[in-house]
Amino acid sequence: MLALAALIFFQLRWIQHSTELLEEQFSHRVDMALCNAVEQMADSKSCAEITKGCSVKSGNEGCQVKLDSIFRTAEGSVALQEALAFYKLDLPYQISVVEKLENAPSSHSCSLSPLIEDETHYLNIDFKDQKSFILGRLGFMAYSSFAIILFIGLVFILSSYYLIRQKRMSEQNLDYFNHMTHEFRTPLTNIKLASKLLSQKQGVNGNHRYLNIIQEESHQLMEQVDRVLHLARLDEEEFTLKKEPIDTPKMVEKTLQDMSLRISNSQAEVSFTQSPNLPPLLADRFHLSHVIRNLLDNALKYSPKGAIIELVIKDTPKGLLIQIKDNGPGISVAQQKRIFQKFQRGASAKTTGQKGFGLGLAYVKKIIDLHQGQIQLRSETGQGTTIDIYLPQTQKLAYA
Repeated sequence: MLALAALIFFQLRWIQHSTELLEEQFSHRVDMALCNAVEQMADSKSCAEITKGCSVKSGNEGCQVKLDSIFRTAEGSVALQEALAFYKLDLPYQISVVEKLENAPSSHSCSLSPLIEDETHYLNIDFKDQKSFILGRLGFMAYSSFAIILFIGLVFILSSYYLIRQKRMSEQNLDYFNHMTHEFRTPLTNIKLASKLLSQKQGVNGNHRYLNIIQEESHQLMEQVDRVLHLARLDEEEFTLKKEPIDTPKMVEKTLQDMSLRISNSQAEVSFTQSPNLPPLLADRFHLSHVIRNLLDNALKYSPKGAIIELVIKDTPKGLLIQIKDNGPGISVAQQKRIFQKFQRGASAKTTGQKGFGLGLAYVKKIIDLHQGQIQLRSETGQGTTIDIYLPQTQKLAYA
């Protein structure tokens, strides 16, 4: 809006400046034409006869009448018209001889001193269509400027209309999406509860094929629903992190313990190392633990059976480093540029048929940004992937 207003302002100022220059040039040419006509008539014998003995003083009306008649004769009219034509001033006009007053004479005037002995009278000229003439000289540039301003204004109005409309549609879609995911969560919770009760029922052991499928698939779908709900909450303007001093190594150990079954099923080897005497970290425990879970889940999901995953926490000058490294298929350079965007999935996810919406890393990036941290991805195709997370910390915190 401000850019459009500034553009219109400068465009109008340019037109005004150009108009002032043309008016100044017009006045100068008129004055030159009048003075040329006066000098030409000063050399005329007929003019000398008319002004003979006309050494005027203020108030001599008879002499003023004589001077006024000079440029109404055929010779005077021709001289004036030729002078105007020479300066390309083809406009209807009216002439008059005026007496010099205390205030300055009109800009379109010339002293009659070549005809008389003093400068008491001036030849004055008025044009009826002066403004039209100047606008005509301004010509194409003025009309094109107004056309550009009009066009930009229309584009701005249409863009604003469609942006507002798109925003409303996006809000409606987001509301619908959130309501839908909430509706999914209720039956999924019931399915998980029912399958758990069935597995505990007498005569049904824990290795029952169909119950395992129900539990695994419902768990996967519940995770996807939770990610959608988490991202929806993060997109709300009122969202704020619930930060508290946390023991990061303990939080990671708790996450690994919660994922122990998932790690065991993948036959993966996960090593965890930490620097001694790490200071507390001011962070949101819930969301940061989900960040670790998401990254570990990706490493397990996209790496082959028996994957080797290294998880490291240490203190660095850039902040607390949380590093997760795997020996999976890696990510190409082209995919790395957009891997943290919503609904973006790597080629390995598509080829292996792994389920997901491409929201996990977008959620991770959002949480790290809200913590004012940094996330870096280093990977080569076939060489595994390393993700470094740097979070700011302070030595003065005490554990909650």
